[in-house]
Amino acid sequence: MGNNIFKIVEQLELSNENDALSFISRYAKKKQYRANEILVKEGERAQKVYIILTGEALVFKYDHMGNIIELASITQGNLFGEMAIFLDKKRTASIKAKTDLIVAEFGSIDFIKALANNPDLVFRVFSNFVDNVNEMNEKISILSDMLLFKTLGFYLFNISKGQEIIPVNVNELCLATKITEVQLSESIKEMHNLKLIESYKIISKNQVDISINKELMMSFLLTCKS
Repeated sequence: MGNNIFKIVEQLELSNENDALSFISRYAKKKQYRANEILVKEGERAQKVYIILTGEALVFKYDHMGNIIELASITQGNLFGEMAIFLDKKRTASIKAKTDLIVAEFGSIDFIKALANNPDLVFRVFSNFVDNVNEMNEKISILSDMLLFKTLGFYLFNISKGQEIIPVNVNELCLATKITEVQLSESIKEMHNLKLIESYKIISKNQVDISINKELMMSFLLTCKS
């Protein structure tokens, strides 16, 4: 997460009256949060933008099983919440205080006004914003795939009972793991490419026979164990 407002303003070589702290004090309100308190909830409508003044926060999402996917830690000077404001969309991730926090909180309109009154700042913020979006999307994609593979791997181990060929009931698997049929199909193909699954054969619409590489699968599950 690269949107550090102090560094951005520093790069602009603004005069003292237009430095980062002055920028914050003119347009934002200070607010305190305790450790583990939620600042932003995934799916809610964006109304605030924040800058961390002291402390550390965690950016996270929930996977299909309700597990937390940690995306990034953000610290002093980091700007967050601006993505949903710029895109006029709901929050794409949640953020909670990792430690006690003091933040500068902008209303969405105040934040846009602040940028409008500092035109040189707009380019810097948007440039960092685009980098953040690309980085976040890539990280979410990788972590989501890993969690799907982990869920499927544990399920296959639990039902294998020493069998070389595991007959998998697609409906039962999808219900038990909360994986959709499309996710299941893509995960099996990718795990086969990774050699975690040695072979698979579609018997019917509701059954697929799978053979796993137990040694590689166990190593993978231990490596990604949360």
